[in-house]
Amino acid sequence: MLASSLFVNLQTAQKTAIKAARAAGKVILDNWHKPKRVKLDDAHDIKLELDVRCQKLIEKILRAQFPEVPLLGEEGDSGDVKANTDGWLTD
Repeated sequence: MLASSLFVNLQTAQKTAIKAARAAGKVILDNWHKPKRVKLDDAHDIKLELDVRCQKLIEKILRAQFPEVPLLGEEGDSGDVKANTDGWLTD
C-alpha cells in the first residue's frame, strides 16, 4: 500500500510541478517585451521583480497541493527547508 500511495503522490507532484512551471512561463511570456524592474542588484545577482513574482506564483500552486513541503528557491525560501529531506527546488 505504501508503494502505491507513494506512486500516486509522485504523479500528483509531477502534474503540480508542470502546472506551476507552465503558469510561470505564461507570466514570463506575457511580459517578454515589457520593461523589467530590478528588485535587487549586487555583485553576484540581479533579481528582477518578474522573477520574484513568478516564484511566488509557483509557490502558491505547489503549496495548494502540498502545503507541508518546503520550497528552496533562488528568490527566497519558504517552509522549514532544513528540517525536511523532501522539498521543492525552484530556480
